[in-house]
Amino acid sequence: MPIADTFARDDRPKAVAEPRVGIVPVTGPGPVGSGRISVTATDRKIQEDARTISWDGRGMAAIQLAAPQPIDLSRETTGELSLVVEYRLDTPPTAPVALALGGAAVPIAGNLKGSTPGEWTMLTMPLKCFAARGADMSKIATPFAIETMGRLALTISDIRITSVPGPQDVCGQP
Repeated sequence: MPIADTFARDDRPKAVAEPRVGIVPVTGPGPVGSGRISVTATDRKIQEDARTISWDGRGMAAIQLAAPQPIDLSRETTGELSLVVEYRLDTPPTAPVALALGGAAVPIAGNLKGSTPGEWTMLTMPLKCFAARGADMSKIATPFAIETMGRLALTISDIRITSVPGPQDVCGQP
């Protein structure tokens, strides 16, 4: 789903989660919740079709998409589909970073550090990675989350579940 749709329409999931703050809706540009994360609209292919998400490094904070109703991704998992995120690394991570789906997390700081800052790239994570870490793929309430305690800035233009060629047993890089 294009990230602009996710943040622009009220019937689509959008939220930021922070410890002791809970789920805080993203209602516009700027700091969210305690201010550990800020979100701004950014242009990639068309006006404001991407979001720049910045973590300030003052403690654990996560950005997540929360589904209005749990989603059943068990068939997609069996079909060897992957969570694909199109992003640009703006500020490299200064601490471990996790990509989560359904409460199961995979380390991605190594994936991000392997990116060239300022260039668009794709992060592909097989759904089997989340299932192997305990996600109940038949009841996914949070189909996407990124969390870190450190500084990090990413611009995300697309998040989708799709088939991509490649190994299904590579599950992130710490």
